[in-house]
Amino acid sequence: MTAWTRNEATQVLELLPAPTVILDDARRLVVVNDVARAVLGVEERAEVALPTRASADESRIDQRHVLGADGEPFLANVAWRGIELDGVAHTLVQVLPILGPAREKVLEARDLEVLQHGTAIAQLGIFEHDHLTEAIWISAEMRRIYGWAPEKPATLSSLMEAAHPDDGPRVGAAIAQAHDPDGDGWCDVEGRLFRPDGEIRWIRTRSRTYFEGEGAERRPSRTIGAIVDLTEAKQLAEARVRLTSVLDETPDLVAIVDGSGRIEYANPAARAFFAHPESLDPIPAAALLDDAAALEELMDRAVPEALEKGRASVEITLANGRSLSVLLLVHRHRTGGVSHYSVTARDTTAMRAIEEQLRQSQKMEAVGRLAGGIAHDFNNILSVIISCAELLQDDLPEDHPSRRDVQEIEAGASRAAQLTQQLLAFSRRQVLRPRTIDPAAVLAGIEPMLRRLVGEDVEIATVLVEPRANIHADPSQLEQVVLNLVVNARDALPRGGKITLETGTVYLDEAYVASHADAQVGPHVMLAVSDDGVGMDPATRERIFEPFFTTKGPGRGTGLGLATVYGIVRQSGGNIWVYSEPGRGTTFKLYFPIVDTEAAQDRGDPTQPSGPAYGAGARILLVEDDPAVRRITAQLLERAGYLITEAPGPTEALALGADGISLLLTDVVMPKMTGRQLADRLTERYPQLRVLYMSGYTENSVVHHGVLDPGIDFLAKPIVPAMLLAAVEAALRR
Repeated sequence: MTAWTRNEATQVLELLPAPTVILDDARRLVVVNDVARAVLGVEERAEVALPTRASADESRIDQRHVLGADGEPFLANVAWRGIELDGVAHTLVQVLPILGPAREKVLEARDLEVLQHGTAIAQLGIFEHDHLTEAIWISAEMRRIYGWAPEKPATLSSLMEAAHPDDGPRVGAAIAQAHDPDGDGWCDVEGRLFRPDGEIRWIRTRSRTYFEGEGAERRPSRTIGAIVDLTEAKQLAEARVRLTSVLDETPDLVAIVDGSGRIEYANPAARAFFAHPESLDPIPAAALLDDAAALEELMDRAVPEALEKGRASVEITLANGRSLSVLLLVHRHRTGGVSHYSVTARDTTAMRAIEEQLRQSQKMEAVGRLAGGIAHDFNNILSVIISCAELLQDDLPEDHPSRRDVQEIEAGASRAAQLTQQLLAFSRRQVLRPRTIDPAAVLAGIEPMLRRLVGEDVEIATVLVEPRANIHADPSQLEQVVLNLVVNARDALPRGGKITLETGTVYLDEAYVASHADAQVGPHVMLAVSDDGVGMDPATRERIFEPFFTTKGPGRGTGLGLATVYGIVRQSGGNIWVYSEPGRGTTFKLYFPIVDTEAAQDRGDPTQPSGPAYGAGARILLVEDDPAVRRITAQLLERAGYLITEAPGPTEALALGADGISLLLTDVVMPKMTGRQLADRLTERYPQLRVLYMSGYTENSVVHHGVLDPGIDFLAKPIVPAMLLAAVEAALRR
């Protein structure tokens, strides 16, 4: 038998959900729980008509009618058993209502509390509409969702007034349809509501209307429903749509991989990269990398590092040559286990190619600056050697034994001058005299010479595709480019073969420019020189434009032919690309921007004589900072009958002035002041003064990007006596 003290019994009974009492032998209530007071309306010390005391080992249950607190009987299961209270035998009785208000009262206290907490947690509002009285009851959670105070009355009109104007008609129609006696009574509708604080919330209303009566008398009697606050869910869905849109559009590969290594999500870029247009779910991530080295790099380095640090970056190269930059992030459960991995990868194949092009371009630019500087200084030295050799020849009799030696000196210096010109061409510092030309016409003009050059065992095919277009370039330099490329192609055909010369028009689009660092978008003339010779491997192809790089044997070339081609093309505003494979020949493609024939006027040759002749006796102001060059130049001009005033620099020249001077002959690059600045100062004071510039390489003060300004007379070093005298005469005639 259960034995309690009175205090213990009171505590136990209060925990029981059903009406429970303890009776003594006189059927007096000794202990009563709160549920019994509410349902049965009884208090302690009262006598009740409940079963007599049970024996110590007796436990019974009967179904009977019990009188409730409202005076109405209700059907209940009544259970009792014997217990011991403070050492005295008593009877414990439980009344379990089966139907009716009594049962509702039993459940009300517990269920109402659970219901209130549950609906608040779920953000679920509940309402009831009595159609007979039009009374509407709404739960506390529904008031919170609507932002209503507890005292605000809830009516059908006030609920409809809270609906967003754009959603009100649709929501009203759904409610009216649910209230239609011919319908099933169900309503399920989403819409926005205006809260008193101005906030707009999204809600979903789901309800059912119950009807009474039949036929024409059928009418709605009661509607019970619930609303769910969808605001956060809507915002999350919109954010997910935005995120999905970004992931769908990004060129980066994005994937989510679960803890077991299977792909849960992959964006379109990832699916396209791995040739799975529909889905990668649920392919194991490792199965996509059919590359042992790349997989080993990921699994042995990236994954362990990510597990330790939360993230890892790794560069991998696949067997097909594609490069990927991979970022791996680890996401964990609260318990610490791996929930999933997020993987972002970027196809860096094209970017690496562009970076390599940029590095190559920067290297070529650096080498070009070095070559240009060397050529400039060397030209000054050659000016002295060539001029002195010619002066010696003029002074020596025809039969003098040293005359042949002097001629060899001059010939050697001339060959060296050709090398410096090639260096200047490569470094894009030679002077160009461009005009509007048709590259197809240039090819046609030199084709006979090219056929004689390559020999009988090499066939030359010319393909001039219509329509033709013009470019702005120096025709003699373009001929030099073609000549160098044809010579290079001939050397790649030791057993004979075919060289194809081709011109045409193409449009270089953004995609091409993105993968070719020196290109620009727009219409171009394409000039191609192809051969079916031995071809080149990638390592050779990367270095072919470097000066002095050659694959030919000793004595078979200077290594400046293709370097010269590169410099002339780039200086002319074009770009060059080479395609070659070992055993499959080589194609050089040159692209020059197309120019408008009418807009691009031929500037002509500024050195052509015009105006009255000036001869011996004209006074020349010679400004040159190199003493040897200044001395030999003055000597050559004085021998020709000119009167020379020498100045070692611009400051001295300004001090001397130009009174009585017919021509200013000045170097371009000098300390403190350029030749152009000196000429501007002097011509401002002496407007009739003519100017002839000379330099070992171009300078933007006179020659912009290698293109001679209109009306400028320019003499390129090294100085050759005949060229010097011709340039001086032409300048004086202007």
